[in-house]
Amino acid sequence: MVSPEFLKIDGSLGEGGGQVLRSSLALSLITGKPFEINNIRANRKKSGLMRQHLTAVNAAMEIGDATVTGNSIGSTKVTFEPATIKPGNYAFDIGTAGSCTLVLQAILPPLIIADKPSIINLKGGTHNPFAPPFDFLEKVFLPLVCKMGPEISIHLERPGFYPAGGGEMTINITPCKHLEPLHLHNRGNILYKKAIAKVANIKESIARRELKTLAYKLELTDEELHFENIENSMGPGNVVLLEICSEACTEIFTGFGQKGVTAEKVATKVARSALKYLRQPVVAGKYLADQLLIPLAMAGGGIFSTLLPSNHTTTNMEIIKGFLDVHFITKMNTDQYCEIEIKKGKLKKSSNTTNYIKNEEQYRVPIQSWCAEVEEQAMTQAEDLARHSVVYHHVALMPDCHPGYGMPIGGVIACIDAVIPNAVGVDIGCGMGAVKTNIPVSETTREKLRALTIRIKELIPCGEGKSHKKARFWEGFDEILENLKEREWCSKHVRELATKNLGTLGGGNHFIEVQAGDDNYIWLMIHSGSRHLGNMIAKYYNQLALSLNIMWRSDISSKDLAFLPVESSYGKAYIDDMNLALSYAKENRRQIMENFMIAFNEIFPMAEFEVPINIHHNYAAIEHHFGKNVWVHRKGATRARKDEIGIIPGSMGTPSFIVKGLGNPDSFTSCSHGAGRVLGRKEASRTLTPEECDKKMGNVVYDRWNKIRRGKKSKGLYDLGEAPQAYKDIHAVIEAQRDLIMPLVTLRPLAVVKG
Repeated sequence: MVSPEFLKIDGSLGEGGGQVLRSSLALSLITGKPFEINNIRANRKKSGLMRQHLTAVNAAMEIGDATVTGNSIGSTKVTFEPATIKPGNYAFDIGTAGSCTLVLQAILPPLIIADKPSIINLKGGTHNPFAPPFDFLEKVFLPLVCKMGPEISIHLERPGFYPAGGGEMTINITPCKHLEPLHLHNRGNILYKKAIAKVANIKESIARRELKTLAYKLELTDEELHFENIENSMGPGNVVLLEICSEACTEIFTGFGQKGVTAEKVATKVARSALKYLRQPVVAGKYLADQLLIPLAMAGGGIFSTLLPSNHTTTNMEIIKGFLDVHFITKMNTDQYCEIEIKKGKLKKSSNTTNYIKNEEQYRVPIQSWCAEVEEQAMTQAEDLARHSVVYHHVALMPDCHPGYGMPIGGVIACIDAVIPNAVGVDIGCGMGAVKTNIPVSETTREKLRALTIRIKELIPCGEGKSHKKARFWEGFDEILENLKEREWCSKHVRELATKNLGTLGGGNHFIEVQAGDDNYIWLMIHSGSRHLGNMIAKYYNQLALSLNIMWRSDISSKDLAFLPVESSYGKAYIDDMNLALSYAKENRRQIMENFMIAFNEIFPMAEFEVPINIHHNYAAIEHHFGKNVWVHRKGATRARKDEIGIIPGSMGTPSFIVKGLGNPDSFTSCSHGAGRVLGRKEASRTLTPEECDKKMGNVVYDRWNKIRRGKKSKGLYDLGEAPQAYKDIHAVIEAQRDLIMPLVTLRPLAVVKG
């Protein structure tokens, strides 16, 4: 008998919580495919199976007559091999306030296509702040699933609030043979809005204050306000719900009362979520978007509009694609909402495995992209490059592509006998450093990590405008600066600051991280560049190139893409000065890492370090591609020659990767330099909240969010520009470039210091 092949799943994928496990259980039951999941809930404060997750595993095991290993509290690895779905009457008791609605996610999908009806009784939490409440199931999700074919009714026997639990619900399921797709493009007119505040064993006045706040924030009438006093709850609890019924569906926005948080704050958060939803013509909020994916994938198709996809949504997409023969197309309608379409079959790619090649009549060269959804501004910039007179063969866009200045970040071009300063960027030599230690992950504690971050900030100036008080030593640098003092960009201020900026982090997206490798050792990682020196060089030569191109009447497709001939005195000077900035950036990272290792050794005296990796991702260099010697410009892109070691970081709350290049010539032997943005810094600060960003950070040690000090519109807002939600899903970015790199080590952030 041939043993089945188990699908390997990394539990730290994407949101890295229980959803990876629950979706895998449901999909395994549906398809019959066995799986092995490691790193269960790796991104949570306490990893491994909790009572709710264990109940989901055991419920799926019973319903699917499955063979299971690892089903115990705290387990971080589970294997699951299903046999046959057995519909019937079942009762599952979580034993805590763990969410019943989340347990149902693991077992409902297979039962709605089973050959007989089922009745499920669940005991535990029905109103848990970490999960969709019972009301969401009853009024939002299940009515839509019923439109697909099955008949489902749900009854709340007794509410169970966190932390007491003790709730109970019963679900009656009459299955159907085939699910019908849903097409939910637009929600249509709003039919009614209703605010409901419920209390159990606490003061009625709390609910009244919540309703008053919602009435003010959303202009609700008295008829739209409803109070409910729950008498059969085992513990105290408070939930406030805003129900919005439209022609397409009903949506619910929820807030839970908690100690130390006023009723007004709870209600304001609900109002904020609802208003964000109401400002766009979308059908699905973030919970509903997550939940619709599996039923629509089971139906083989469908579409719905939603706000920007959450990390839960993109994670669910990746899990589903591992089990079912479907793919997802995310179409951004604006920068605030999108449509997600589910189609049968795997996404068709060109023979070189890129997402697509675009070649228009007006282009001089085609665009080849590893980024499935290129933002409009980034595509406009790529098209400017495709029309440029000095760009050779094609424009390559990496999967982290997003708009830059002149050229997209995550872009790679080759130029014949010319360099384009803005195709290198203003932070010349920006790049990554990483080093592996001999300290096992198990030896870290939050106390040690916090002490380490404090010591790092004592040794390494961090932040925009922060430098050492005295000049730093770099052999021969003083002589180099003296020889350059006649350069127009190289003022006395620039020279003095350059000596003090060595070994400093800078601001923006630069970082210092302590990371846990899946090789079970601690890694140290940094991201920084050439600081003020590279900026001055870049700006000076871009302006010079533009002036010369105007004087020469050069054929340039955009004033932001002015070029310098490499054989001209101007081109030679730029290349010399760019190479100085590259050397400076590399030395800057070396000095940062040196002090990082000193700080680490003070906290972990037995630490030893392997040879550091130190690479650029903003530069131009002469290379041989497609039969010619060309100047390859990598702007937010990492060189990935065959077997070359590279670093691809995620965001401050998501994994990073040590990778090995595959030497793909189609990308000019390049890969992404990171995750890539989905939200600009200002947009992230306007649309995100510190609370939701804190939640995304999980158990990572980091300083809390500061407020923005400058800018008329942004001043006073929390600076959330580096929050995990501002970046693409790093796992999807890695998957999109499997023909460019091979991941070697996955690194999970433990502690972060930002500029």
